[in-house]
Amino acid sequence: MSWLGFQALQYSWLFLLLIPLILFYFLKLKRPQQRIASLVLWQQVLDDQRVNSPFQRFKRNILLLLQLLLLTLLILAALQPFFTGGAERARYIPIVIDTSASMGAIDAETGESRLDVARKRIIEMIDSLTIDQQMSLVAVDSSARRLTDFTNDKRMLRNAINDLEVVDLPGKLEDGLRMVQAMSRTVPVEEVILFSDGNFPEQINFELPYSVNYQQLPQITTNLGITSFNAQRVDDDSWDLFAVIEASRETIGADLKLLENGKEIDSSPILVGEETPHRFGVRVNVSNETQFELQLVPKQHDCLAADNRAFLMIPRTRALRIFVDPEMVAYRHVLSSLERIEVYPTPGTNPETAAGDFDLIISREPPTTLRSAPLEFYENQIPSDLETLVTVQEDQAMVIDWFRTSPLLEHVLLQNLLINQEPAYAEDVGEKELRDLGYEILVHGQKGPLMLQQKSIERNRYFMLFDSGQSTFPFRIGFPIMVTNVVQEAMEVAGLSQASAVKTGVLPEQLVSRETEYGIEGPRGLNRTLSSDSHGLLAGIPAPYVGEYEIRDGSDVIARRGASLIDPRESSLAANDKIQFDELPVSAASAQVDTDRPLWRYLVFGAFGFLMLEWWFFQRRPTGLRST
Repeated sequence: MSWLGFQALQYSWLFLLLIPLILFYFLKLKRPQQRIASLVLWQQVLDDQRVNSPFQRFKRNILLLLQLLLLTLLILAALQPFFTGGAERARYIPIVIDTSASMGAIDAETGESRLDVARKRIIEMIDSLTIDQQMSLVAVDSSARRLTDFTNDKRMLRNAINDLEVVDLPGKLEDGLRMVQAMSRTVPVEEVILFSDGNFPEQINFELPYSVNYQQLPQITTNLGITSFNAQRVDDDSWDLFAVIEASRETIGADLKLLENGKEIDSSPILVGEETPHRFGVRVNVSNETQFELQLVPKQHDCLAADNRAFLMIPRTRALRIFVDPEMVAYRHVLSSLERIEVYPTPGTNPETAAGDFDLIISREPPTTLRSAPLEFYENQIPSDLETLVTVQEDQAMVIDWFRTSPLLEHVLLQNLLINQEPAYAEDVGEKELRDLGYEILVHGQKGPLMLQQKSIERNRYFMLFDSGQSTFPFRIGFPIMVTNVVQEAMEVAGLSQASAVKTGVLPEQLVSRETEYGIEGPRGLNRTLSSDSHGLLAGIPAPYVGEYEIRDGSDVIARRGASLIDPRESSLAANDKIQFDELPVSAASAQVDTDRPLWRYLVFGAFGFLMLEWWFFQRRPTGLRST
């Protein structure tokens, strides 16, 4: 049941304005003198005197009644009355809006995306905000961003929701809920209103500190999309391209086109159903850096256009460039048996001359600015930030366990390995302290770690804390397997053995000139400026939309890179009507949010109507007069 409430009862004193209006009409009339033709009219004068008493005149004066009603309506509008909604009124209303790729799915009948539907509902909520309520808008896709602080500025809220757009990224709902949790530390938040299509995992690792009103948007199911696009190197110049095209629910026909550096080289019609995905494969010859694009042209309505294009970059065919310390003879011996690699420095040359950028570094020296690579392997080295946490003792160590699924240690057996150096933790130091610094332990010894991994955006580093020459490792079959594994991983990082379509979000780092500014231009008018670091790496290139991105040095285009959606969950347009959090499930609400309904607009319109009625009534032509 709705009840009438008022937001601004402090303006009730305005009803006192009715008193002077009524008193004004209690005053006597000042009758003008008129010359009359007959005394018969004096009877009307006497009647006027009888009805000129205050209350008699008040009852018959239509003008006074209209003006009283007009003033009353204006005063009521100033009090800002409203009908309360069915739910308890909240003073602070956080709204989380899903802006992931699937929210851009367009309904065939209405032509509206699911974000458009959410936008309309949120604008209705903004319009119904009362003066003591504040709203905050949070958008969430692969990360969360706060669009507005808590505010009752309806213009700001409308502008924020109207400027909101879908990005071609998967959704990560928990980030948005965590942002609201942080906001709740400054203001009381009891309920969060979530607008989403339900395209997120059923299980979300988040402990709710508030209730969630899950407003699930209408489901759209017909879609066709590219969910995988990869390449595998066959020989020096040949690559096999593979792609998977899937459909949700209905069977859809389309034309599949393959473009090489923007030029169409293959086209074929396909028919894809929910249970019958299409698998595409073709062999191509590539000698220079080449970008392939796969395009879907559906023959009927396709709800989501973002997954109809995918880009795959195959680098220039070349050998893998590896720097290996000259004294690491065992490593060089294994590398000499591998193909498509170049080992530096060459015999008889100064290692210091082998400076620059490599694909892989294998060294016993600490990391240096002379050389850099996306993958680095260091032997007999303790990272500088761990020197106070881990020390190497002259004692015999034994392998306790190792991370068998690591790419470096795959198929490598380390049991019964003899090591004459024993890394050990310092006092009160354990695995947690190493994890806090960004290190993962790959091989555990009796007293400390034997091998570590450190990952960052720029590079991946492995640290073997002991000298392999002080162990039986070089004489074990696991040693050449480990060296081959690290070379294979470097091949994959450099894109020289296999390649995959780059997903939207952030493009891979590019090797450019050191400490130089570059312009980034992309779809939907994206324009950014980034600077390379001291190693010449341009990292963190934003790619929120599907399409091609240009990296510019001034007006010159130095590289083009494509970003693809490539997310089976987004393409499936799956919709979960229940969210399972850590402690309890949250089901989609069966009805829309019941909000307060302000009435002041209707009262103002009513007052304006009465004003127009008064003007018409007293300005109309008197009865009996004719126009001349």
